Amino acid sequence: MSFSKLASSIVHSSLWTAEDHVRLLFVSLLAVCDYEGFVYGSRLGLERMANIRWEPPQRDPWEALTSPDPDSSDLLRNPQNEGRRIEVVPGGFRILNYLYYRSLRNDDDRKEQNRRSQQNRRYRLKSTTRRSSAKISRSQPKSAAVSPGQPEYAHPDADADADAEVLSSKKEPKNDAEHCAVAPNSGREKELMGELRAILPKREMNELGGLWRKRIRHCSKAVAFAIEDYKVRTPDQRSSIKNVGAWLTDRHARALVEVLG
Repeated sequence: MSFSKLASSIVHSSLWTAEDHVRLLFVSLLAVCDYEGFVYGSRLGLERMANIRWEPPQRDPWEALTSPDPDSSDLLRNPQNEGRRIEVVPGGFRILNYLYYRSLRNDDDRKEQNRRSQQNRRYRLKSTTRRSSAKISRSQPKSAAVSPGQPEYAHPDADADADAEVLSSKKEPKNDAEHCAVAPNSGREKELMGELRAILPKREMNELGGLWRKRIRHCSKAVAFAIEDYKVRTPDQRSSIKNVGAWLTDRHARALVEVLG
C-alpha cells in the first residue's frame, strides 16, 4: 500500500480554483501513485477509480492537468513544465514534481523523528539523574550537612551534568548550513558528488567540482533539490538543456531561496 502526504499548499494553488472533478481526479492520482509518482491505467479506468463523471461543456480533466497553467506556482521551480500537473507516459501518467514534494515530506518526517528522539533523551536523562541522586542520598550519613533550601537528595555534580546535557540538546542552529542541511556528513557529500559526476561533463566537474562541494557543505538539501529537478525530466527535456551546469546552478539558487526562506 502506497502513502502520499498531501501538501497543505495545494489549497492555495491555482488547481484549487478548478472544477470539482478536476481537483478530485488529481487528488485521487496522488492517492494511488507509486513511490516515484507514476500511475498506470486507462483514462476511463482511473476516472472510475476517482468516482468522477463529466461531460461537455465541462472541461476534460485530463486536458486540464496536462495543459500549461500560467498561474501555477511551480513555474518558479520548474519553468520547463509550464505549470502542468501530470504528463502522459507509456501505460499511464506521471505526476510532475512528485519527487520534490516527497522530499519535503521526508524532511518533515526526519524533523519529527529528531524532535521525539530529543524528547525521549531528556526524559531518560531526567529519570537517570533522579535515580542517581536518590541512591547518593541513601548512602550519605544522617549527620551530613545540608544547605538551606537544598533538597536532601540533591547532588551538585549530578545536577550539573544533567543541566549541561539538557542545555546542549536545546542549542539552536548557528548558521544557514545547519538550518538547511539535515546533517552534513562525508557520506552524503560523496553521494551527491557522485550524482553530479553522472550528470555534468567530466571537464566541467574537473573545473567546478570544488565549487559544487562547497555548495553541498553549505546546504546539501538545495543541491539535492537541483539534482532531483534534473533527474525527473524526460530524455527529450534533458537534451534541450544547452548548458547543464548553468541549468543546475539556476535550480540550486532557486532551491536555496525556498529552503532558507
